[in-house]
Amino acid sequence: MFLFDQQMFAMLMRGNHAALGGGGGGVNAIGASVHLNANQLIPASTFTPISWTGGTAVDFDTSGFFSGAAPTIFTAPFAGLYLASCSINWDSSIAGGTREVTFAKNGGIRNGISAFQANVSAVDEADSLTCLFNLSVGDTLAVQVLQGSAGNLNALGGAANNQTFFSVLGFH
Repeated sequence: MFLFDQQMFAMLMRGNHAALGGGGGGVNAIGASVHLNANQLIPASTFTPISWTGGTAVDFDTSGFFSGAAPTIFTAPFAGLYLASCSINWDSSIAGGTREVTFAKNGGIRNGISAFQANVSAVDEADSLTCLFNLSVGDTLAVQVLQGSAGNLNALGGAANNQTFFSVLGFH
């Protein structure tokens, strides 16, 4: 089994492929990660893109993946494979209901959906999704969420133990 940890990610970002058994060349990696600093209100029963602006912190962005002019999307700077991962941390709801997260490619096609039935409780819950994409230059990805509680619900931002985030690692 091959485990991918933060140290390996850092070696890839520095181009140290030989240390990972990659022979020292042939693959370049770039990446980005953002998270919400403030809650985002999500209406019931409507796919809603997460907006990575305003209450957003950019953890790192090596190649201009994210732009304030298009705050809901990641744009592929080159053709290649991209590993996209996100986690949506939902506010608690006594109404329960479903929670879903998906990646929307190029504004429409939804790839991969992670869904669950939320507990009726005062406990925050999280929903995560990771997908591998083969993207062309200029293709876009957006994180979209759907929730089925009786009213609006927050995607949580802020404290380190309940962050909503989106990370991308690209290989070319």
